Amino acid sequence: KLKPRDYPARGIDFYCGSYDKLQPKGALIYCDPPYLNTTGYKTGVFDHVKFWATMRKWSRRNVVVVSEYAFSAPADFAPIYTFQKRTGLRTKGGAQPVRGDALFMHAPAFARMSKEKKERLRAAVEQVEKMTAKVKGSK
Repeated sequence: KLKPRDYPARGIDFYCGSYDKLQPKGALIYCDPPYLNTTGYKTGVFDHVKFWATMRKWSRRNVVVVSEYAFSAPADFAPIYTFQKRTGLRTKGGAQPVRGDALFMHAPAFARMSKEKKERLRAAVEQVEKMTAKVKGSK
């Protein structure tokens, strides 16, 4: 469990659970669902179609950022930040392959944002990426 000293920003709430029970309004939301065509979570099959439909709906009243493989988000979601990431899996030779990941936003929502808000979002996304890497590393 995270403690306030584990992350530098104040006013950030982390929620780990089913997204379909939430009804956010006016929030910056970072989602890290099971990537498409992966084993997913232990809780069962993840409904990607329902998830993306919900992200479209949430994008009307929130800033929604979704982490996904660089090539697998729906066409109406635009990559706003791309990066290379080593996988947790190793090849038979012991190497850790690198894959392309991206953070996506619903394209119409991103297009409505001012240049200043896009820059602030980029800074916030970078901070969240650092914090989630720290959380994942503590498991």
